[in-house]
Amino acid sequence: MGVMTDSVSKTRHPAWQSGLAWAKAVISIGLLWFLFTRYDFAEAAGRLVAIDPAWLAVTGTIYGVMILMATVRWWTILAALGESIAPRPAFGIVLIGLFFNQILPSNMGGDAMRIWRVHRLGSRLGRAIGSVMLDRVVAIVALAFLVLVMLPLSTRMIDDPVIVGTFAAFIAAVFAGLAVLLLLDRFILLARRILPGRIVDATNALARDSRTVLLNRASGSAVTLLAFANHLLFVLMAMALARGLGIPAGFADFLVLIPPVVVASVLPLSFAGWGIREGAMIALLGAVGIGASEALSLSVAIGLVVLAGALPGGIVWLATGNRTRR
Repeated sequence: MGVMTDSVSKTRHPAWQSGLAWAKAVISIGLLWFLFTRYDFAEAAGRLVAIDPAWLAVTGTIYGVMILMATVRWWTILAALGESIAPRPAFGIVLIGLFFNQILPSNMGGDAMRIWRVHRLGSRLGRAIGSVMLDRVVAIVALAFLVLVMLPLSTRMIDDPVIVGTFAAFIAAVFAGLAVLLLLDRFILLARRILPGRIVDATNALARDSRTVLLNRASGSAVTLLAFANHLLFVLMAMALARGLGIPAGFADFLVLIPPVVVASVLPLSFAGWGIREGAMIALLGAVGIGASEALSLSVAIGLVVLAGALPGGIVWLATGNRTRR
């Protein structure tokens, strides 16, 4: 009976994953179809074709620096946790993670590849999972802090109280989640009698690792500043693309409006953020007078740059294969 149950669960799990993947693909395609038919896609496509190559080169350079900084951030987290990984393989693993984030329906696909790769290099599995989770947490916390800093300007720039209220709710949720993460081993005490011991141990280890990295002055400051700088670079990348597309881009405007677009694009509701990112870009950039077709072309350009930047990770994955050893 137990064998039969196991076999049924194993067949249902891939089916559930396949259904989720198809659902996200349908959402992305449906949203893009709606936006492309509702707004002037011909104008947006014309802007994309005529983009200034010089600004496109600036964009590629900025994105390359962002990947390097993301690698340093994760490498710093690993070092703070006592995991010795050389910078070069860490950079390759980050590239592979970016590639799988783009080709898999879940934003966590690249994280799973990072966990597996660093575990193959000798890191304990629990520590590998914790390092990638903390890397995600630091990025989201820095993003929430940037949205918080710009919130007073957002209230003057955006007339819609629902949008501003959503910003505030996001900030509150992120910082509340951070507090829960740091004290997770305290909260788990309330349920340790009903939870399996393995889950309790893993939760306690994650909380300890979180405090080790985030509450340490050196590592906590370093990874937070790196994440914050990465978000600022993304704003500059969007501005460079906007200039290349002939779209007026003010730094203050983009500093307020681009981070919420990033928040929308990382929601696990569509394929690599496609569709949701475009809708958010049109809605938010309209607050500063940028037309829907212009915002649509900018959002598609950002998506294509991110996709192109992820392709080297596929080459690294094919070149290294399964040769990574403990």
